[in-house]
Amino acid sequence: GSKNATENCNVLKIMLTEPNKRRHCLAIVGQWESYYLHKWMRLPPDNQGGINPDWPLRPVARTYNEKKGKAQVIPRKNNVDRYERILQRYLSTFKDTLKKLKPIARSVAGIDNTIIVLTCNFGQAELLLNFLCNYRLLGFEKSQILVFPTDKKTKELVDSMGDFATFYDEVNFQEMPEDSAGRYGDNKFKGMMMAKVFCVHWIVSLGYNVLFQDVDVIWFHDPLPFFHNREDDFDMYFQDDGSKQPRYAPYSPNTGFYYVRANEKTQYFFG
Repeated sequence: GSKNATENCNVLKIMLTEPNKRRHCLAIVGQWESYYLHKWMRLPPDNQGGINPDWPLRPVARTYNEKKGKAQVIPRKNNVDRYERILQRYLSTFKDTLKKLKPIARSVAGIDNTIIVLTCNFGQAELLLNFLCNYRLLGFEKSQILVFPTDKKTKELVDSMGDFATFYDEVNFQEMPEDSAGRYGDNKFKGMMMAKVFCVHWIVSLGYNVLFQDVDVIWFHDPLPFFHNREDDFDMYFQDDGSKQPRYAPYSPNTGFYYVRANEKTQYFFG
């Protein structure tokens, strides 16, 4: 069995690959140490149209696929400039933001040092209200929820409910979209993905554990004991994305529901 096969191994290196794919080959080549999987394919020079057996093997990026060839587009310069501007603003105001956020986070955190974090714009506000009402129905004595609305309308809506904390950072959320995304991956979608990272980074940097979730999720019961009562020493716990595209490899984590323990490693990861 596996125990006998590895009894002489002091170091074990594992490569994950989908089995039973026709005409897929694996090669182990001696050289300097590398943990990167190099990929070669028979593609035409224009990288379009997928595999062509008439062409020689050549190195390609891991996101290339057999049917389309080049499958990932390099961001346009205007998009790079825009997000660079947003990131520079975020980093330059980071310490001041933490000072403003600190008393709010302290008031929300439970005895387990955990804060439930959600972010939302007005285009998805109905889903947010649905979750908050669901949370109320479960009968928690104290809300550990902190909502990061990315526009004033959403903040006013949540504040009107009376029992959920909010933090609206007008400086860093000023370019975030107010409408819901039209499709997966469009500019509005990307803006909200950036907001998701910002709010978790802030809370983890303040030393609190985070249960982050998208607003289209509801609970049948309290999920926090699942993370608090575990004996294994984990740093982050993600749900599986379901998509097994190479760009999500190797573990296909989904950021729609995940738990982060605040420690030096996770603070470094999000920073």
